[in-house]
Amino acid sequence: MTAKERCAVFMIAATLGNIVVTFALFFGLVALYGATLGQILKVKSAGIAILVCIVLSIVGSAIIYNKVLGALRKRPDLVKKYGLSKR
Repeated sequence: MTAKERCAVFMIAATLGNIVVTFALFFGLVALYGATLGQILKVKSAGIAILVCIVLSIVGSAIIYNKVLGALRKRPDLVKKYGLSKR
C-alpha cells in the first residue's frame, strides 16, 4: 500500500470510529436521561432532551476524536506510516 492509500484507510477507520462513538454517547445520554430526569420531569415531549443529547454527543465525540488523534500523533511510527501531520 502506498502512503496515500494508508492515509485514506486511516481516515475511513477514524470516521467510522467517530460515528460509533457519537451513537454510543447519544444512546448512553438518552438512557441516562430516561433513568434520571425523565422520571422526575414529566413533560409531554422529550424533543428538547433529545436535541440536547444530540448536541452533547456530537461535542463529546469531537473531543474524544481530538484526544485520540493527539495521542496517535505522539507515536512517531504512526506519523511516518500514515502521514499524520501535526496541524
